[in-house]
Amino acid sequence: MRQIIKNGTIVTGSGSFPADILIDGEKIAATGTAEEIKKLAQPGDKEIDASGCLIFPGFIDAHTHFDLHVAGTVTADDFAIGTKAALKGGTTTIIDFGTQYPGETLAEGLKNWHEKADGKCSCDYSFHMSITDWNPSVSKEVQDMMDEGITSFKLYMTYDTQVDDKTLFEILQRLKETGGITGVHCENSGMIAALQEEAKAAGKMGVSSHPKTRPAAAEAEAIGRLLRLAEVADVPVVVVHLTCKEGYDVIAQARKRGQKVYVETCPQYLLMDDSLYELPGFESAKYVCAPPLRKKEDQDCLWKGLADGTIQTVSTDHCSFTTEQKKLGEGDFTKIPGGMPGAETRGTLIYTYGVDKDRITKEDMCRVLSENPAKLYGIYPQKGVIAPGSDADIVLIDPVGTGYGVLIDESKKKDFFGIEQDAEALLTVLEAWVRRYNRGLSPKYLCGESYGCTRSAVAAGIAATMGRERGYGIAFDGIVFIGNTVTVGKYFGEGLPVETSVLGFPTYAGVNWYHNHPTDQSVEDFVKEAKTFADHDYVLALYKGEAISEEEKEHILEKVRIDDDDYRQEVLKIKGKAVSRYDGRVTRPLLEPEQDEIKKALWDDATADRYDTFFYAAFTGDLLPKLNVKLDRNFIPGTDYYMHWDKEEKKGTTAEELRYAMTRRPGMRAFFANGWFDLCTEFGYAWHTMDHAGLPKDRVFWKGYKSGHMIYLGEDNVHELCSDIRNFILGKNPKSQF
Repeated sequence: MRQIIKNGTIVTGSGSFPADILIDGEKIAATGTAEEIKKLAQPGDKEIDASGCLIFPGFIDAHTHFDLHVAGTVTADDFAIGTKAALKGGTTTIIDFGTQYPGETLAEGLKNWHEKADGKCSCDYSFHMSITDWNPSVSKEVQDMMDEGITSFKLYMTYDTQVDDKTLFEILQRLKETGGITGVHCENSGMIAALQEEAKAAGKMGVSSHPKTRPAAAEAEAIGRLLRLAEVADVPVVVVHLTCKEGYDVIAQARKRGQKVYVETCPQYLLMDDSLYELPGFESAKYVCAPPLRKKEDQDCLWKGLADGTIQTVSTDHCSFTTEQKKLGEGDFTKIPGGMPGAETRGTLIYTYGVDKDRITKEDMCRVLSENPAKLYGIYPQKGVIAPGSDADIVLIDPVGTGYGVLIDESKKKDFFGIEQDAEALLTVLEAWVRRYNRGLSPKYLCGESYGCTRSAVAAGIAATMGRERGYGIAFDGIVFIGNTVTVGKYFGEGLPVETSVLGFPTYAGVNWYHNHPTDQSVEDFVKEAKTFADHDYVLALYKGEAISEEEKEHILEKVRIDDDDYRQEVLKIKGKAVSRYDGRVTRPLLEPEQDEIKKALWDDATADRYDTFFYAAFTGDLLPKLNVKLDRNFIPGTDYYMHWDKEEKKGTTAEELRYAMTRRPGMRAFFANGWFDLCTEFGYAWHTMDHAGLPKDRVFWKGYKSGHMIYLGEDNVHELCSDIRNFILGKNPKSQF
């Protein structure tokens, strides 16, 4: 079968250029301009339009652990599941670690891994061999492995499978003779064992002791020892899953001595830090891996290493376990199976947080995910490059805004990335659906959540413009706003005529009520009292400024202690906790300024940490099958579409669009549903909208729920909200609480 990929941009390690690709069977037949490839085309060739897409060589994951027996259990992903996940994430080749268990020959270990993998893999695969039982017979087998195409080996300087320095040196010497290369897990096992014994003696067996007993110094020391052994043996080595600046510096010194050292890191070490080990309960166990997650400054060092070429590859060290498997170490962190998944998400993460954040270039990404691992492990140019004769392992990345969206032409960003543009795109789809299914006379309601409230308000305003240049012919009967952000000045940079701390004050009171229970009042009554204070005494005091009397100031300070920006950090500071932006009831350990910037402390949210994965799973694994929708691309959650967002359009004016819509549609109603503990979209902003936008009061309703931003997360709340929305659509007006 022949295929032509046209209109894309090919990415290589040295540059990027527009080109078409001709594929014949499983090989790349030619690359060139559209005209050049057109001359080679034949009738029946299948064409794939890659307009706006970046075309990478298939990604290579040179560090996976599928179907591995470890820590008294077996990794959750076998080769069937793991390679499907890898392929969905753009990885077309994995190199797993075949393991020689004590008493086995290398041939027996390789045979076992072939039995695990053969006939089950969805992508190309190969193996390194992990050597755990070195003896003269095994030494002879090294050449046999080389002849079988297994040219790389894995050694451990920790765990039960570790080799001592003498054995390590002998293996390095043997690999120099055969031309093989080894990747080494570097940690000082003696230091780790001693620190673990200290923790046990002190009764500190919780997850927080995991990183403390495997410090960066243990990794750096082992790296230094490995490199001195390799220096004497005069053989290159691979330091796998580098995590820390201390180890990086040791490697830099070795290179200054003239040593050839290759370095691998992993997404978890680029994007996560050791504060995750302080999460409450057993939540932190999911992040247990070896070496452990490090600090923010270590992340910065690793990104720099990728950018300047001193770190050659990014693999995953995919070693997945279920929550139940992690609980094997409940009460004893040393028994928690160590490892994290990553095969499906690596490419997306490196693009989103590397290329899109300008930490690395797309060419860097090609080198560390494709080109370098192919060269390092002897499969270049069959893999790792888009060139005639190479395998047709190709990844198309569509770097458009969010989710499944495809932007055909990069120059069209201004047509989509903006408040009004976004609303018009929504209306275009809705109008097409209404027309296709002849539902013009049916009642129509918009329901928006969070920013979706802004989208809905603007869409309603545009839809009501039948007398102007554009009109969509859709009359909305009502809008439901869940977690209101209709007044978007707070989020898009335009100030409001009222201090933001005034509008947020009732929510701050609600969160304080939940955590501290300062009175026996209900949350509703307590918030009402706070609103009365904010609307009168507080706003008047802010208006007076320095003219306020000392008596008035003392009265205000009895109730107001901090400003808006600090609230989430300060409200439970004496308890060593910060509250969630999305749900003020949810907490996590306070991030100290020297450990993390205040910005990250506020936006790296405990609620998102707990729920993001489940939203993604529900959307892709539950909703789409129920809708009978099949898509040929991955859903990409949480991408930074604001990077290209037009913040000038409709800035702070969406409430005016809502007023316009409700004025032009006399039957149109609005229902605002907000959580009492929502610090993301505080309900004071909804009230401000209702009180100042000129909305018809008899058609506007508001209700508070004992929830955060996502009202539907609690079982009681979701039933109450659904009932309220149902009644609203049926014409029953919710009873406003204010």
